[in-house]
Amino acid sequence: MKNPAWKKDFVVVMHSDYDNTWIDKTIPCTLKQAVKFVYAKRWSHALDKGTVRILSTADWAKLKLEGERDAKVAPFNYDAPYNPQFLGAQPARAGEDY
Repeated sequence: MKNPAWKKDFVVVMHSDYDNTWIDKTIPCTLKQAVKFVYAKRWSHALDKGTVRILSTADWAKLKLEGERDAKVAPFNYDAPYNPQFLGAQPARAGEDY
């Protein structure tokens, strides 16, 4: 009989504050490998805070589906006028395009 400890069904994921998503940091690995990865990266404080998690692959699939469903928000609409002088550029002269 095989030992279930050798099953590679855990993933280390990290929360991204930038776009409020979860990013996988490892490929599927064993629980021991996942714990060693977190401590080798010195993310134990993040593990305590909850910004890093060790999830099973089934839980990771659920979390990805929830994230994709929540990500279907209206995209950012950029409609600011272009003003090169604001960026410190010189105004265009006659016959020049930049």
